[in-house]
Amino acid sequence: MQLSSALPLLERLRALPSEERAELLLSELQARIAERLGVDPGEVEARGPLMQLGLSSLRLMELKAELDRELALTLKSSVLFDYPTLERLVPFLLARAGLLPAREASPPSPAGPRARAVESSLFTEASIEAALASELASLEKLGGP
Repeated sequence: MQLSSALPLLERLRALPSEERAELLLSELQARIAERLGVDPGEVEARGPLMQLGLSSLRLMELKAELDRELALTLKSSVLFDYPTLERLVPFLLARAGLLPAREASPPSPAGPRARAVESSLFTEASIEAALASELASLEKLGGP
């Protein structure tokens, strides 16, 4: 089923059969990341770590804000660190938005060492937000008045 890209992302996802939603969300995320990096969407691998693609923390937070807005969610600021690949992020987002079939509705848990670090309080949501705010402030200073 081909849906107009003029429709909001959440509406496009809801309009699809549940088995097609992950594919749409994956391709949408690949396109958005590729645009930020200036590469072809095919170069953004589902299993590749997002941080290794060259996205800055600021760019990741912009993407998180878009997802919040377009999927009507309030995601933790650490979500793109907790789910560091598109392969893990897509099912989590679909579950949070209530777009997975009931048998798959439990979202995946955060991945690997990053999740363990968050759980052991090495990184708190507040510390991540503070680091990002600091990075944003220094970038704004570079941009001038």
